[in-house]
Formats: sequence, C-alpha cells, structure tokens
Amino acid sequence: MNYTNVRVSLPIMKSMIENDPLRDPLKEEIMKARSERREGKEAEKEARNKKIKRFFSFLLLLLLWCGIVYGGYYLAEQQLQIKADEFAEQVNEFLRENQRIGTNISESLAAFEEDIQKLQDEMGLIKEELELASESITGTDATRQSLQERIAALDRQLGSLREQLRKLEEATRAL
Repeated sequence: MNYTNVRVSLPIMKSMIENDPLRDPLKEEIMKARSERREGKEAEKEARNKKIKRFFSFLLLLLLWCGIVYGGYYLAEQQLQIKADEFAEQVNEFLRENQRIGTNISESLAAFEEDIQKLQDEMGLIKEELELASESITGTDATRQSLQERIAALDRQLGSLREQLRKLEEATRAL
C-alpha cells in the first residue's frame, strides 16, 4: 500500500495506530515509559521552575526589606543631623548671650570702680578741708557736726559701693 497519496489527519492516524491489532506489547511498554519519562521531566521542570520562582520571590522581598531599612536609616541620620545643627546653634546663641552679659558686667564694674575712686578722692578732700578747718576755725560744733555727718554718709555710700563691687566681681568670676 502506498501511503504517499493518502491524506489522513493526525487524529485519525493516532486512532489507527492505537486500534492496530498487530501492535506489539513491547512497543506499548516503551511508549508508556517514554510518556512517563516525559511526564517526569515535565514534573521535574515544574518543580525546578517553582523553586526558581520561590528563590526570586525571596530575593525580591529581601531587596525590598533592605531598601526599607536603608531608607529608614538615611531618614534617621538626616533627622539627627538637623537636631545636631539646631543644638549647635542654640549653644552658640547662649555663648554669645553670656559674652554680652560678661561685657555688660565688666562695664558696670569699671563704672563702680570709678565711682568708688571719686568717693575716695572726695573723702580725702573733705578730710583735708576738715583738718584745715579745724586748725583755722575756732568756730562752733555745728559746723564740725555737719562735716562729720557728711563724712559718715560718704563712708556708708563707699561701703555700699564696695559691697556692690564685690558682688559684681563674684558674678564675673562665676561666668
């Protein structure tokens, strides 16, 4: 029989082969083994593909997690840098304020020292005048009494100025 001119569809040919009574049982076993091997290879390939998918899914999740951790670290570092800059600015502001206060105290201290020096000079002049007046005046006790009161008032003022000077010096040392 010449099969070259016969056009038979593939499903018809398969059915003819399967229904062939002359078919060899050994061939059937070989076909069955090939089919099982093909199925085993397909199952193995499916398992391998599943492992690859699982690996890449794990890798993708790991990369995502690493990205989130790094982003959190970067954000925290930026926030810490901002806080450090703010803190440094506050410290510098306090230092400038302390320096300004120290300058004011030094100026006040110099002014008080000038006042004390003026009072001491004035007291010296009054004492000289009193000595001159006591030699030349044979006058009354009222004049002497008023001069003594003036000297006492100046002594009290000098004492209070010395106390204020001492406090200012202590404040300057505390800075």
